[in-house]
Amino acid sequence: MNNLPSSAIPVANLPVLKKNGELAGASENIQRYKNRGDNIAWQNTLSGKFNAFGQQHDLFFTHHSSREKSDSHNVWKDRTAHPYNIYTFDWKTLTKPDWTNNNKDYTDTGRVITTHAFSAGARINPTEQLHILAAARFTNWHYDSENHKTGKDSKYSKNMLVPYLGITYDLTPKHSVYASYTTIDKPQTVRDMNNNLLKPITGTNYEIGWKADWFGNGELNTALSLFRIEQKNRPYDLDTRNSAGEWAYLAQGKIRSQGIDAKISGSLTPDWKLFAGYTYNTSKYQKNEGERYPAGTNFSKHTPKHMARLYSSYNLPFHDHKWTISGGVRAQSATNSLWNVGQGGYALWDLGVKYDVSKDLSVSLTGSNLADKRYYENHRVRTMGINNLYGEPRNVMLKFDWKLQ
Repeated sequence: MNNLPSSAIPVANLPVLKKNGELAGASENIQRYKNRGDNIAWQNTLSGKFNAFGQQHDLFFTHHSSREKSDSHNVWKDRTAHPYNIYTFDWKTLTKPDWTNNNKDYTDTGRVITTHAFSAGARINPTEQLHILAAARFTNWHYDSENHKTGKDSKYSKNMLVPYLGITYDLTPKHSVYASYTTIDKPQTVRDMNNNLLKPITGTNYEIGWKADWFGNGELNTALSLFRIEQKNRPYDLDTRNSAGEWAYLAQGKIRSQGIDAKISGSLTPDWKLFAGYTYNTSKYQKNEGERYPAGTNFSKHTPKHMARLYSSYNLPFHDHKWTISGGVRAQSATNSLWNVGQGGYALWDLGVKYDVSKDLSVSLTGSNLADKRYYENHRVRTMGINNLYGEPRNVMLKFDWKLQ
């Protein structure tokens, strides 16, 4: 359950930033949000084994239900243009609006989304080396929305069947290759110019890869995979409101994301642990989404093409192995933003040390972003790709861990 009242004063009309810091052509678009949401979900799973054709196989059944209720009251007030300067801006010059005057520039809606999903699948083993996972998920999705401003409500239901097929072949007891396929069928809650819900996002997801358990006991694992995701009917923002006051969209987008993911994790020796990973990813529009997003251009500008992670810890061979040192780096290539605010590639370095005082008490000191690199990050409650929030600066944490017996 969550309750989120908030307000914001964003700058609208895509102003031009001059060298002296002045936002030419800026206007205030003052907004206030008052939202409340409740969510309840439950799941039941039944699994078992059976024997056939000289092999043992697996079966599973899953039921998942959820109910999401939300109420949203948003007010916005446009003001005349004002020449703000980002270097000398004084928030005290802004006057607080009269939010009690609910003119036509507001939305007041409530919605309930109910989902019932049933999954069934089997892992069939035709031979000792070949394994086939076949499954399907049936979902009944129901959307009930009421516009408190107009008194109108809308109801929408959709049944979706999503299959999954995966095949694994054991080359040796320690090495295997696999391939998987599934479809995408995702309902949308945004509306078109006629205030109708957009048709669902559909698509496909492919993946092939190789996995290895080098010691045969799960201590050291490596994996390499190639993936491709395609989606269509993505919402294209028309940058205008429909007759009900909702932002209007058009279901016409089509994108493709593909790349490579490689990782190694586990113990090289009983005292030395290692994790390393690398991801290469590209994403492009497959068809024009207006003049702003032509086919062939980057769909996710804020997603780096290259990402690398490395973390290692070592238990020092003295003082009864009570000391552990650790370090790591997170690095990525250059990215851009929705409004072409670029960011070069960067790396964040971390170090740590831990001392085991006893079998129940340990003390650790960790430092993150030791070079105090300033960078933009994507935040879960903000629009991805805005590039207006800095990531965590250099920080040090002292921690005591005590295990209760």
